[in-house]
Amino acid sequence: MNETELIDITAEDSGLVRDDAARVIDSMLTTVTNTLSRGEEVTIPGLGCSRPFSARLAPVRTRPTDAASEISAATAPRCTAGAGLKAAVGANNT
Repeated sequence: MNETELIDITAEDSGLVRDDAARVIDSMLTTVTNTLSRGEEVTIPGLGCSRPFSARLAPVRTRPTDAASEISAATAPRCTAGAGLKAAVGANNT
């Protein structure tokens, strides 16, 4: 599912006009992005949890030449599925 499909389904399920549903989805995505960028956790019960994860600078070696280099330190979101989502997805796999 892409963002356009999510907006269409949200509009249909909620009874909102498509433009209003698009503003709701855009606002939610902006809020989640801004919260994570401040280093805070986002938890949506039943769906899951996202939190910033900081990876440290790491030394590596390339196989063919055995040359040493480094992977830069970085921060990225790390997401964990909630129990409700795991149960829903798992129920579809049986």
